[in-house]
Amino acid sequence: MSRRWLQLLERLGSPLGTGTEDPDAAPPVEGQTVSEDWRDYMHHERLYRLYGPHPEGPWRPYHCPTLFAGIDRLKLQPHEQQLHERIAAERPPGTWDWLRPDTLTVVDLPGGLSVQMAATLFAEGTCQLIATFDHWPRANSEPAGMMRRLDAEPTVAPPHAGDPRIMVDSREVVNAMVTMAPRVAARWARGVPADAPPVWVCDARRLTSATPGPGDYDNRYFIDDSILPGPESLRSAGIARVVHVAADADATPEDDLANWLHELYTAGFDTARMTLGDPETWVIPMPIIPAPGAPIAGRVSNRSDRGGFGQTISERGSSGGVYSGAGAGG
Repeated sequence: MSRRWLQLLERLGSPLGTGTEDPDAAPPVEGQTVSEDWRDYMHHERLYRLYGPHPEGPWRPYHCPTLFAGIDRLKLQPHEQQLHERIAAERPPGTWDWLRPDTLTVVDLPGGLSVQMAATLFAEGTCQLIATFDHWPRANSEPAGMMRRLDAEPTVAPPHAGDPRIMVDSREVVNAMVTMAPRVAARWARGVPADAPPVWVCDARRLTSATPGPGDYDNRYFIDDSILPGPESLRSAGIARVVHVAADADATPEDDLANWLHELYTAGFDTARMTLGDPETWVIPMPIIPAPGAPIAGRVSNRSDRGGFGQTISERGSSGGVYSGAGAGG
């Protein structure tokens, strides 16, 4: 656990990642019987640990607790989510055979679709998950009519569901987590090795929304080097290849991932792309030469005093809102 996350959790008074977690929230051990009811997985700590890496592996310091802690503080009520048609599609022979111990995968799809894809890799292959959701959700204050899309199929294009004044709507991510949780738990119960290949789970919408205005809740965020390991850390863990999972072959990652992928490529790592729309790449990801992105510094200025990102824009138009009244549920 990095110093940054420990400081965040100390401010929250949350046990996530501190070694004092509820033992009942631990992922199932090999051979354990698990529930098939998604409602049994709505607890924030259980989700944090289900969607996290093996506790004895090298990846736990990179697993981001911010959104999980927000689920508890805001008392969010997840809903079951329909599987995307591409996630439910028939698999070609050899699908996911490229999930090897020397390969790190970055699932970079919009919202709940990214969670559904990563959970599918986990359930059907051999890997371990690392979440990157470094933003705070806002309390659900929308009228009931605006909640109708909660159970809808997640879109391939970056969605802006629900309240347009929330820059990154977290509900679709949380709904996907609880929907896929029985499958994730069942895979834990079949045994997950500590050296299983890592899969980073990213929300491609994290920087795509329009510039927020006064009164908007700005929880746009970028993935920094406390969540993305550098070349030497990856080499020491035996990683030699990185696979970027995108919606299509022309997808351009946000600058944070673009710069990281370019750094790894120039450092000698093999880089490839699997696309949701091309099942052939599910079997053999396509080699790519990642282009660098623009500098990420200064793109957003909405860091919360509790760590992570999330503030209400003041009426003067600056990201100066008091976070405890904006995203921490009061």
